[in-house]
Amino acid sequence: MRLNDKQEEAAGHLQGPMLIIAGAGSGKTTVLSHRTKRLIDTGVDPRSIMMLTFTNKAVRGLQQQVAKRVGEEAAGQAWISTFHRLGLHITGEADPTLVTLHPAGSRQVLKKIVEGMHVDEEDEDFARPAKLLSLISLFKSELVLPSYLYDGETLDEYIDSSRVKRMIRDEIGTRGRFDLFRKVYHTYQYILDEYGQMDLDDILLKSVWFLTESKDLLTELQERFQYFMIDEFQDTNRAQYVLAQLLSGHTRNLAIVGDDFQSIYAFRGSDMRNILDFDKHYPDAFTVRLEENYRSTPVILEAANQLIAHNQDQKDKTLFTGQEEGERLTGYRGETVQDEAKWVSGEIKRLVNEEGYSYQDIAIFYRSHSDGSLFEVVLPEEEIPFTVVKEGSFFEREEVKDLLAYALFVTDPHDTYSLRRIINTPKRGIGKASVDRIVEAKTEDVDFISLLVEGDLPGVKGKSLERARDFGKLAARLQDGVSKVGVAKWLKACLQLSGYDEMLEGLEEGQRREKRIHLDKLVELAGEFEASEEALTLDDFIERVKRTDVDATLTEDEDFDRVQLLTVHASKGLEFPVVFVVGMKEEGFPSPYAASPFAIEEERRICYVAFTRAKDHLYLSYPAKKQEKNEDGEKVEVETTPSRFLSEFDASLINWIE
Repeated sequence: MRLNDKQEEAAGHLQGPMLIIAGAGSGKTTVLSHRTKRLIDTGVDPRSIMMLTFTNKAVRGLQQQVAKRVGEEAAGQAWISTFHRLGLHITGEADPTLVTLHPAGSRQVLKKIVEGMHVDEEDEDFARPAKLLSLISLFKSELVLPSYLYDGETLDEYIDSSRVKRMIRDEIGTRGRFDLFRKVYHTYQYILDEYGQMDLDDILLKSVWFLTESKDLLTELQERFQYFMIDEFQDTNRAQYVLAQLLSGHTRNLAIVGDDFQSIYAFRGSDMRNILDFDKHYPDAFTVRLEENYRSTPVILEAANQLIAHNQDQKDKTLFTGQEEGERLTGYRGETVQDEAKWVSGEIKRLVNEEGYSYQDIAIFYRSHSDGSLFEVVLPEEEIPFTVVKEGSFFEREEVKDLLAYALFVTDPHDTYSLRRIINTPKRGIGKASVDRIVEAKTEDVDFISLLVEGDLPGVKGKSLERARDFGKLAARLQDGVSKVGVAKWLKACLQLSGYDEMLEGLEEGQRREKRIHLDKLVELAGEFEASEEALTLDDFIERVKRTDVDATLTEDEDFDRVQLLTVHASKGLEFPVVFVVGMKEEGFPSPYAASPFAIEEERRICYVAFTRAKDHLYLSYPAKKQEKNEDGEKVEVETTPSRFLSEFDASLINWIE
């Protein structure tokens, strides 16, 4: 592919800081791969090049593009990874004994902490483990440890105190909740440190801490790496930006690529100021704008440009394309959400049967999962195959957590969390009260497997006792098999013996296939670990998994011809010939929680991302009525208001279907 003039400018600038403002579909991966080739062609050792991004899918894309330009060997020598893989490398070098605690474990720790505290009734929702973990994650992304909340120390030179104050005001609120939060956070971090554990956010926070405390480690990494490129820079948080600044500080060869129009992860701690203020931090930075789009039609781009122009806090750019004009956007106002879903289904059938599109060419986007639930009912009724694409860590998939819980339980049969997760997965008819009694009956010197097989279980009677004994025998059999077969074979046997395989057979085809792909990936991962590590044990595998960064991305499959259902956040980095954006009503899209001007601007960026995923056709729809509960708790039908975003581009760009 021949680079356009702006791409050529970006690929050819090799020294010093550089800001590449790359609009949607503007070929940024191509630019980064060409720039890597230029560096290597000038004599730069590929082992001194570091490229960072956010997902393993993006990593694979970069690796493939770089390999096309410089060959497999040189591409393999360059460091191309996610931030978290880099963090795992740094923490592993600084303290090899640290192990990663995944979110489910973090929530369990927080649950126990909160159970031991007095929480006022009005603060019970605030004190939910999931809510507290989300807040801890936000503060860690800002490099804020508990000690800072008490005395303002620890990494304070890297902390934006004004931003932290805003977070305390907006996310916590009252003084009482602040005192509760910092006490919980302090206890939580103490427990993690005491047991040599780090949660996912610690990976980057501790990386920064280790580099500031160990000049030898920082110097070693700076001597090794001379050139740095960071993709999707608009999604970086404070910890990631500081990490990049520390590593590149000796050469200042830091090239960042991003698009502030696509900054949509503020709820995870990403800070758009990182890209907006980059040229303030680096006044000598070379800036280039990539505005030529190679994805969407001019009509789609014009609607997207006009929409995003309503935001104030951003860098100016206007996307354009050399493609033919294309069709106008299509709008549909259904009477109800059912009517909207039926119309979308009918249009999908028409596109497939009359216009030659395949199902996998088509995606349905929604602002929140609740807006997509009806389509999971209607599409099967219309005999339209589909799959639900979800964001998140591979290891946060329910089926992956289930299989890992089995592995954890047989290697540590004292673990209460694993027992509770698997004893009724698949369903075995052991009631919650019986499970509670089993947990109460356990003593320190007797593990759960022994207890279940032959121990005294007061209060567990009849069928529940019989089923508990059967589960204990299953666990004992699985435990016995650990020393007899390899890890990958053990995982497969566990799925079969536990009844998990049989449970999957009872699911809808698309759901079964999706879960099977993820479980096969976990088995495949075990096989890869076994190939690289002689005599790998199940214990070893669990520890390796805790330090592994895997995407929750479905394996590509030529036969996987299904409509994709996903949130707009999950669509980031994807593109489809046909996109339906549904539920475009006020208190839906934008979100009902978007109360401030800043939040509305983020919602508009989310909408912009949705628009710019579409290549050929973009459909926008909403229901005229929705159901709500009145003061008496009865469901009533109320009128909706069209999303403000539908009126923020010229009406001539959209054709409304009556």
